[in-house]
Amino acid sequence: MTHVEIRDKAAISDVAKSSNLAIIDFYADWCGPCKQLATFLYDEIAKVSGDRVVLYKANVDTLDISDITIGGKKTNIMSLPTVIFAKNGVVLDVVVGANRNVIKQNIDKYK
Repeated sequence: MTHVEIRDKAAISDVAKSSNLAIIDFYADWCGPCKQLATFLYDEIAKVSGDRVVLYKANVDTLDISDITIGGKKTNIMSLPTVIFAKNGVVLDVVVGANRNVIKQNIDKYK
């Protein structure tokens, strides 16, 4: 799995257009569940996903997350962590919280 840090709000819409599954992880350095989820994404998911999945990290403390749109739909990031699954410009699912089982199921479903 490839990991890319998003540093520009406009890049979020672009990465969601990928033909590979884009997992956009909205996090903050001070967020405990975000840190636990990061470990899971890197260590566990990277082992099984190969090149079909690209992980994008978006730090909400350094990135303006207001008015983010993906596929013409506004995303409302209200809680952390929030993980958006997107492919070909379409939001496939949004997971709020560090629910490892749901995230793993979504990766298996959409990869």
